[in-house]
Amino acid sequence: PDGNERSRSVPDKRTAREIKTEVERALARRQRWQPSGACEQADIEVALSAYVTDCSRLNMASTTRRYACCLEIFRVWLAAREGEGRSLHFGLLSKSLLNEFWTHLLSTGRHGKPRKSGTAQKILQAVQQWWKWAYSEDEYLGLLPQPQELKVRSEARTPTVAPTWAEMDACIAACDGWHRQLAILLRFTGLRVQQAMLLEWEDFDLQGRVLTFRGELGKTQEERKGRIIPISRHLADEMAGWGPRQGFIVLSGRKADGPRAREARGRDMGRAWKRAGVREEVWKSRPHHAFRKGFVSGLKRARVDVDAVEFLVGHSLGLRGVYTDPDALPLREAVEMIPPMDVGKIPLHFPSIIVSD
Repeated sequence: PDGNERSRSVPDKRTAREIKTEVERALARRQRWQPSGACEQADIEVALSAYVTDCSRLNMASTTRRYACCLEIFRVWLAAREGEGRSLHFGLLSKSLLNEFWTHLLSTGRHGKPRKSGTAQKILQAVQQWWKWAYSEDEYLGLLPQPQELKVRSEARTPTVAPTWAEMDACIAACDGWHRQLAILLRFTGLRVQQAMLLEWEDFDLQGRVLTFRGELGKTQEERKGRIIPISRHLADEMAGWGPRQGFIVLSGRKADGPRAREARGRDMGRAWKRAGVREEVWKSRPHHAFRKGFVSGLKRARVDVDAVEFLVGHSLGLRGVYTDPDALPLREAVEMIPPMDVGKIPLHFPSIIVSD
């Protein structure tokens, strides 16, 4: 018994007794009984598609696409493993299958280079999350083997190294076009890159220097509540000269109807960091996220109220947040501690970064 039991109808008492005997034998062997042939009849590809659809109701579009990409890697590998024309049924799922898939992930990758362990882990985790989801769905009840989890060693985390305000300004100076606008937003707000890409002019009150962060842009449960936060006067002055105030703040130049129209590629921002000559340990793995680290670290170095900083970037305050009215936090004082950009000594005109879908 695992809490997922449901009643089943059988044609007669004799069949019921036979099934009862099968169940007792399976339990005696510490196995989970399943209807004969049920696993072989269920379609993994259909369940993968259903999971992606279910994820789209809860997650941002970029997160859903990431899950879909991870699961597609699994589907393609499994189809090649089984051979052309063979069905992909739930009976194939096992811990040994996960181990085999893990080995495949580490030995393959893009451009002929093997994947890093961290990337392989994210793909494996997506598959394991899908398995758990399908196991608990009524539609597939009793058709899947009990979810298994393959334990793998996590990569050692490197110490956090955040850029200074001057280093962020150097990167901004090395940007051109919409990448420059994006970098400025990240520097002054500490938002995640996808959130900044989805900001619209209606979210800002430049005269009142306020940003209304829509809950739909939130990644965490805390952020999905939405929040109203002040912005630096330096950001408001900068944005005042950004042209027509309608639609998205950052116009990426990608196809308006393309699936990646609102996404920014890390390697493009990475090139700007490199051109600026900023230390690689600051930005190497996550070029956009480096601004978020710089924002938080810069304010904390200035001894800004910690809760105010955490609220500005959407972090949970835990129990303190339950009893703290945001109006009681020195949010305006916090953003006024963000220094103005200093890009005067660095040439602002660099070759445009070519963007293609």
